[in-house]
Amino acid sequence: MNDDPPPTHDLRSWSQILTSLDKQAERRGARRHERREAVRFWIQGDSQPHLGYLRDISATGAFVEADGVSQGTRIRLELEKTGAPSQRTDALVMWSHADDGGAPHPELRGMGLRFLSASEQRESRW
Repeated sequence: MNDDPPPTHDLRSWSQILTSLDKQAERRGARRHERREAVRFWIQGDSQPHLGYLRDISATGAFVEADGVSQGTRIRLELEKTGAPSQRTDALVMWSHADDGGAPHPELRGMGLRFLSASEQRESRW
């Protein structure tokens, strides 16, 4: 068994992740709630649903683990809760990191979403 302390670059890396997440939380202005559940979503213009995993959600947006969705893409997200009807909402992909080495940290693989307001949804039809 190796009793050596972990390399300092691992600790710096974790510190950078936390600092980055703190800065994102400051910009959002809405408290996120951690979740871990499967969700379905549709990319505008595509009739086939895609599968992702909701990692956190707030009143203004969410983080969903999923591959292949570009920044600026409009999606329709379906949230299901046991014993309740499913809820769908439209969202805009604000940032995206694919699982191809493009994510700065593996735990950030996926997409950051901003939920569209009712007026935004009316202005641009699905």
